[in-house]
Amino acid sequence: MDRDLQIQKGDGKVTKIYSSTIEDQRIIRFLLFLFCSFSLFSHEILTYGDAIIDYIVFVDNAFLDNLPGGTGGSDQVDLETFALLTKNYQKKCPGSSSVNTMKGLVLLGHSSTVIGRIGNDADGKDYVKSLLSYGITPAFTECNTYTGRIVAMISPDGHRTMRSCVGCLVGFDAFAVAPELFQDISLFHVEGYQIPNFSFLKELVTLAKESGALISMDTGCHELVTKFKAQLLDLITNDLDILFTNDDEAFALTGLSPEKACLELAKLCTYVVVTCGEKGGYVASQGQFLHYDAIPVDLIDDTGAGDCFIAGFLHGILTDQPLEQCAKVGALMASKIIQLIGAELPRDLVVEEADIGDDHEIGVDFVSEDTTNRIEGCTGS
Repeated sequence: MDRDLQIQKGDGKVTKIYSSTIEDQRIIRFLLFLFCSFSLFSHEILTYGDAIIDYIVFVDNAFLDNLPGGTGGSDQVDLETFALLTKNYQKKCPGSSSVNTMKGLVLLGHSSTVIGRIGNDADGKDYVKSLLSYGITPAFTECNTYTGRIVAMISPDGHRTMRSCVGCLVGFDAFAVAPELFQDISLFHVEGYQIPNFSFLKELVTLAKESGALISMDTGCHELVTKFKAQLLDLITNDLDILFTNDDEAFALTGLSPEKACLELAKLCTYVVVTCGEKGGYVASQGQFLHYDAIPVDLIDDTGAGDCFIAGFLHGILTDQPLEQCAKVGALMASKIIQLIGAELPRDLVVEEADIGDDHEIGVDFVSEDTTNRIEGCTGS
């Protein structure tokens, strides 16, 4: 027997939060406590990202060589293909780029609410329970289909290639978002996977800007960057405060090396981070430029490394840390997740600054006036 948990707000309207079986009484009590103890709209960070279930599969190089599409990125497949790819999966867990980041931020002491779409299946119910267990407030719009899913195929070197089967993400109808969700937030974080819904995304970004919040975005994957380059450059130039991209995505966006791409994009955006896996990465902001080292650990699975780096870096920004410290905490969080299978940090994770180690290097420099050539089309000139 199913029951719907409903919350009646001050205006008399009743909102269904999620459906639950009788056996889920512990979750229901937790949710009621959450809403009775805090305002529905009380959170530091609001993020936009659809619910995604991750399937982790370890594969050999021969399998990847015969896989249609490129390696390292993320392409879409149909249900039949997805079923074949996940036939022998090793792990299944709640995912989504932006939610992975929020879990890291919550572990670092921040509060978060997530908006987006979720299926009306058992995976969707389990997903909500996972968010609540981390203390993240779900504000999803339920769709009459299955929850989106991604398979991360891990090669022997620990790197992942993804294929998605998006379910409720096929097609797009803008959903209602309460403007009150944007009140008093410090940060609005968006995953690049929402860029295809550009008009709706711009509406949400406008609400965030009107609230005075910082706006951050992860570009998602190089396939999206290539397809939606013009839209991304619009956001970077006009809306974003903080941009996260990896070296492949930065090249797709600019045609430049990671270092030069970081410098050029920093002309358009206050903070720019270009991550380069085990080579560390680059950060630029308002004339300051630095390279950070990755923290050397045994790589098992790099799924979620970028998401967790973003969590650490944003923690530094939200707590007014120097740029080099933001990069250090980002590298620390990334080092935690790549020693695990999957992109979900454990709820009992303890993060100590001492974990960074004395051999972790940050090279700081300042940008000269004649750094690199401009990116064609970036500034509209």
